[in-house]
Amino acid sequence: QVLIFDNVWAFKHYRWIAVDTQGPSGCCMQIAEVELLGGSAPKDVTSPGDAVYASSANSPGSEGVANAIDGQPTKYLNFDGKNSQPSGFVVSPGIGSTTITGVSMQTANDAPDRDVKVVLIEGTNDAVSGWDDGASWTEITQIDDIPAIGDRFTTQEFYFGNDKSYTSYRWTVVDTQGPSTCCMQIAEVEFLAATTTVDCDLAAFKRQPVDVVVLDGEPATFLVEVNGPWPLQWHKNGEPISGAVSTSYTTEAVNAGNASDKYSVQIVGCEMSVEVVASIHDPSANPVSIGLTFNGSGANGAPTAMNPTDVAGVQLQAYWNNITNASGMNNEILLNSLGEEALGEEDYEITLDFASSGNWGAGTGDANPTQRMLNGLLHSQPDAESYIEFQEIPDGNHTLIIHTVGIPLQFQNQFYKLVGEDEGDDRVVYTNQMNADQYNPIQRYFRGTSTDPNNRTLSNYVRFDNVKPVEGYVRFEWGTTTTGFDRGVAVNAVQLILNNPALDIDPPSVTSNPVPTVAQEGSAAFLTVVAAGEGLTYQWLKNGAAIPDGGKIAGATTDTLIINGLSEAEEGFYSLAIFNDAGSVITAKAKLTIVSSDAKMTDDLVVHLKFDESSGTKASNSGSDSYTATLFDDYGEANEEPVGAEGLIGKAILINGLDSETYAFGLLDNFSKITEDGTVSIWLNTPGIDAESALVVRNDGLAIDGAIEGTFEIEVVNNLDGEPVLVASIGAGPNVVRIVDTEALTLDEWNHVALTMDGGQLRLYKNGGLVGVADYLDRINSATQDWLAIGANITVVQEEGEDPYFVMDEANPLNFSGSLDDLAIWHVARSADEIKAIYNKGLEGEDASKAAVTIPDFVEPGEIVEPGGDAPALSVVNNGDGTVTVTFEGTLQSADSVNGPWSDVDGASPLTIPADQAAQFGRAKN
Repeated sequence: QVLIFDNVWAFKHYRWIAVDTQGPSGCCMQIAEVELLGGSAPKDVTSPGDAVYASSANSPGSEGVANAIDGQPTKYLNFDGKNSQPSGFVVSPGIGSTTITGVSMQTANDAPDRDVKVVLIEGTNDAVSGWDDGASWTEITQIDDIPAIGDRFTTQEFYFGNDKSYTSYRWTVVDTQGPSTCCMQIAEVEFLAATTTVDCDLAAFKRQPVDVVVLDGEPATFLVEVNGPWPLQWHKNGEPISGAVSTSYTTEAVNAGNASDKYSVQIVGCEMSVEVVASIHDPSANPVSIGLTFNGSGANGAPTAMNPTDVAGVQLQAYWNNITNASGMNNEILLNSLGEEALGEEDYEITLDFASSGNWGAGTGDANPTQRMLNGLLHSQPDAESYIEFQEIPDGNHTLIIHTVGIPLQFQNQFYKLVGEDEGDDRVVYTNQMNADQYNPIQRYFRGTSTDPNNRTLSNYVRFDNVKPVEGYVRFEWGTTTTGFDRGVAVNAVQLILNNPALDIDPPSVTSNPVPTVAQEGSAAFLTVVAAGEGLTYQWLKNGAAIPDGGKIAGATTDTLIINGLSEAEEGFYSLAIFNDAGSVITAKAKLTIVSSDAKMTDDLVVHLKFDESSGTKASNSGSDSYTATLFDDYGEANEEPVGAEGLIGKAILINGLDSETYAFGLLDNFSKITEDGTVSIWLNTPGIDAESALVVRNDGLAIDGAIEGTFEIEVVNNLDGEPVLVASIGAGPNVVRIVDTEALTLDEWNHVALTMDGGQLRLYKNGGLVGVADYLDRINSATQDWLAIGANITVVQEEGEDPYFVMDEANPLNFSGSLDDLAIWHVARSADEIKAIYNKGLEGEDASKAAVTIPDFVEPGEIVEPGGDAPALSVVNNGDGTVTVTFEGTLQSADSVNGPWSDVDGASPLTIPADQAAQFGRAKN
């Protein structure tokens, strides 16, 4: 008999009780078999990289909202979240509509009084662009009296009834365990839904499993990441493994008898992963090395120790030394990679002396040896003395490898200096530190090699060969010049490899990075990189994760990526990882943006102040907004003097001449704010500025009482040589992202300035050319004040009984000197070609709306395009009766997975596919 009943609740354990028997039985109850029927256990519907919006930007630089759904024990802390002061976030799962019946929450590292006590969970199917943007929210549940837990990094699950699907969720902390005098904290939040079916068009691997190396007799752990709550099944040698249905699988002990076994994992009913193997590491096969892993402290899952048998590192080794403190002499005897005491000169024990600004955690996890090696760290803050010194090292030519994965949400430069006998012998490598958010999606090593501080590459390790001890010492120092961050740049682990041959080839280098690309919907896009080096291999990444060939993608492992049949699903940031035997490098990322065929420069143009008025106090707005600008003197009174100055494009405004006694400024008292993508464009002409810095245009201050609340600003700043240079800044979550031009402005001439923000990069342009690029991860901040300041820093004065009015901030006026013309603001990031077109039109006396660029030619969907030649044509037509007709050249092939295996299809072109045939992927091949 099968008995069916309704239940939307999920439980870990069930109790089955026979209340009565068919009886009357004088002895007992009997049953042959009981099966409890239900769906799979609820899983998290969110994924790292999903759109997430904080309740406010009132968070430390490394503890912003993205940490709440990054799959790691990194902390989201919000200073608004004191007792009874709500804080939280909105998240839109990338897989679309879901029906959640539970939530899990993990406590963070700090004081338990900051933990959540009362949480409200709401859902909406409206489009969302922020915490409170007018969307209509429906309460799903409120969880009251969450038990207080003293242990850190503890996960609690809560289940509730819900039968409605939503595309976005809002998680609000109504109260904390308290009494908290500062904030709310959470390490991880998961929104749980039971998945009964899988949409194979949505389901995909975000990270494939990779080969693992272990010591003889040790188990291997394989990891995989998918983009939703999909059921998984691991296989060994093609056969399912009973009970292996999670995102990780740990094998039995690996030995010579089973080292050839092949493992893979399938999204049930959909894609199968690549096959991977576990191989055995022989410690005696490599030069002897000493590995240090710094366990860290304080946050992000640290302290994290490695197991003695863990095999990890750029040069694989076992028997790592766990260093627990942040500075000092190491008290434990160091082991080498053979598991023996590390002996140096005259068989003295090799010792360690080191200093740092403190220890912390990176948030790489602890599921496998590499994650454990990188999760703890030492950090160095600006101007701190941070060093690591090995002592009693024997003479020879050694190799020093420094692993450096940074703290979440931080973007910092760093240097690593190998200290020689004389100052002139020092070797320095300059890098941009790869943080945990950038490392986790791909989990590969990228080497920093630049000796030029103005030409850094993104990396997570540096390597020095031919390292010769100085009187038995091998010492390096590290640090950063980037200020405004709270935890400094990292050293996670160090390897000193004794008597190691230097590499005989150079690591890869990037000659030409990919560039942001705009293409029409349905057409094809090409992203190309030029790299130098021997024996190069390639892997393209989208939003930091590796992408495979197949379907719309070709060239994923070459220097040119081809994406066909473009749609919004292909939008994102693309970069290329390049490898050879000497190391690896990752290019700058470039955004692919899809536009319609009738896109125009006036699309999304919300503000356009041409400043062409001849008199009066108002500047009209020809953008889509209806707001006008007002020109004031420094007393907050409307001023006619700035209007009608000679401009580059018609007339301009004269904000202040050097000889003027009355400063002026412009004000747009409201406009449609930038929330995601945006562009700001303006022309300026200055004879120089009086103070250290002058404001050109700003939407709110970027640092107010310690909180980052502004959206964007363009300034002119006098550098150390007294020359005026451009500075562009945006507020992204808890961080200010800034670009400073290295070349001075030309004085007494018109200069065009533009900044663009596209969801991942800030770009600054001057006179049509790119000045600089800066990455960011968090959302653009929504300004807390409505107005746009032009030419000076302004504030509001409210006197008793009087209406509020605007004045220049006397304490910090930031007054600009010179003329401004043609201010335009878009809710879209304009391309480099479009910025160049705006500049060229301005030189011809025409405003920004007149600029135009040619959008790439349209390519019919299904038409596969290859560089350097024509590929076979392929098109599909829906016949409306459930059948489709495929027209093709060459050979038609089909596969159950986008990654193959592919097999030839019988039949000539055109071929009609019947309605009852299972869905498959198809391709044409010459």
